[in-house]
Amino acid sequence: MRIGWSMADITPDQPVVLRGQFHSRISQRVNDPLTATALAIEGPDGEGTVAQAVMVSCDLVSVPGVIQQRLQAVLAERLADLDVSKVFLNATHTHTGPTIKEGSYPDAGPGVMTPTEYADLFVERVAQAIVEAWESLEALAAHLQTPHMLAYKEEVKGIVESVSFHVLQPV
Repeated sequence: MRIGWSMADITPDQPVVLRGQFHSRISQRVNDPLTATALAIEGPDGEGTVAQAVMVSCDLVSVPGVIQQRLQAVLAERLADLDVSKVFLNATHTHTGPTIKEGSYPDAGPGVMTPTEYADLFVERVAQAIVEAWESLEALAAHLQTPHMLAYKEEVKGIVESVSFHVLQPV
C-alpha cells in the first residue's frame, strides 16, 4: 500500500460572505486559516487489482456536488493515472467559512469576494493539494520511519504487510 498527503490553505484573500446562518455575514478578519487536507491511498484491494482513493477534508460548511465535479474535471487533466471518481470531499461544517455556492445570500457588493470567485480559488488550491498528495505516494512502510511512528513500528508491522482496502462504488 502507498499513501501520500498534502494540505492547502483555502483561506480567501479578501472579505467573503460567511456560510452557516440564515442571514448574510461578511468576514472582517482571519482568526485561523482554512485548510483542505488530502490523503491519497493506492494499494491492493484483496482481489488482485489496485484500488485508489483520495479523501479531502475541507474547512467549509459543505461542498456542493457541482464543485466536486469541477474539481474532478481539473484533476482528470492533471493526473492521468488517478480515477477521479475515487476523489471524496467532506466538510468540517464550520459556520465561519466562505459561501461557495451562488444564490445562497444576496450580493454583498464591491470589495467582497463572490461565491464564484471563491469557488475558483477553492478548486485550484484543492486540485494542487490532491496533485501533491498523489505525486508523493510512497510505501506505507516508509511512513513508519518518521520519528513519531518509530515507537509503533513493530506493533503495526504485520498490519502494514497485510493491509488491503476496498473502495465502495456509489450507487
